[in-house]
Amino acid sequence: MRTTQTSFKTTPDWNAWIVFFLRTLSKQCEVLARKVEDHRIMQASDLSPLALEVLSLFEQHNSLSNREMVALTGSNRNTMKRTLSSLVEKRLLILEGKGRSTRYKVAP
Repeated sequence: MRTTQTSFKTTPDWNAWIVFFLRTLSKQCEVLARKVEDHRIMQASDLSPLALEVLSLFEQHNSLSNREMVALTGSNRNTMKRTLSSLVEKRLLILEGKGRSTRYKVAP
């Protein structure tokens, strides 16, 4: 931005300011997307503590398997299966693959 200010005496160079503005706009879009997702989760208030914990795992992971989520949460495998089925049914997660290669992602 300082570059733009110092170029006013001649022909203004707006490139630095435009890059700054677009980066700031991009960051704000990311913040808004997180807030929208948080609101979506809060609307599904009938979620169990385990379901909320599972959804929070996707803040750091793009996709996870049942086995990975059991390891990360320390929960029972069958309990995790029921929780994941419930989250897929509520359209909060998307199921990809079958059998051992099944993975879960956050629904768009």
